[in-house]
Amino acid sequence: MTRVYDQLNNIPSRFREELCKECGWSTPTFYRKIRNNKPKVSNAELKAATNLVDSLFLEVKESINALNI
Repeated sequence: MTRVYDQLNNIPSRFREELCKECGWSTPTFYRKIRNNKPKVSNAELKAATNLVDSLFLEVKESINALNI
């Protein structure tokens, strides 16, 4: 259970770090992009964010499933 909690707790920072790496953004650019959605993100950036969210939550789901073994 601790592993699941830790994974959930780390999602915001992992999302920011990995999305910045994927999109070639600095941390200030990330925060500028998410503030009131201005400037708008491109379709490619939105796709990268969506894929990243799917991946992060899949990791959590797999950890939860491993508890039932």
